[in-house]
Amino acid sequence: MAKSKSKTPVLASKQVLTFEIALLMAQGVEDFAAAKGLPPLGIAIVDDGGNLLLFHRQTGVVEGGARYSRLKAQTAGLLGSSTRFIGNLDHGDPARPLGIGQVEHFTITPGGFPVRSKAGQLLGGIGVSGAAAEDDEAAAQAGIEAVKKYLD
Repeated sequence: MAKSKSKTPVLASKQVLTFEIALLMAQGVEDFAAAKGLPPLGIAIVDDGGNLLLFHRQTGVVEGGARYSRLKAQTAGLLGSSTRFIGNLDHGDPARPLGIGQVEHFTITPGGFPVRSKAGQLLGGIGVSGAAAEDDEAAAQAGIEAVKKYLD
């Protein structure tokens, strides 16, 4: 084990995604969905450990959509990339698949994005499901945009 050069050990500090920011993010998704006339959505937001901070199931969203939103958020929040990007990597070279789509509690279905601080620290993930893939992605992005000013 390498010795620390510092004589006094200190704890590292990190930013965390809060429930209050998660609420604002979900509201951003809902506002976008209402403006675009999207079908009912499942909205999930997780911290950087994949732990659920907020889950909102709009009235009428099918259970599959609700479940996928949680998987999308968890995948993006733990791996730090959009679920579409991960899916493209997974299927980009048939000779070298990543296999992420086969891992329990992960998905490569579009609609999940990492949430990062302005400095680039991974804070968690957001997942939206219930509409077409492009609409899920746009709604999730709208959620992130709604809280950009708080992600210092």
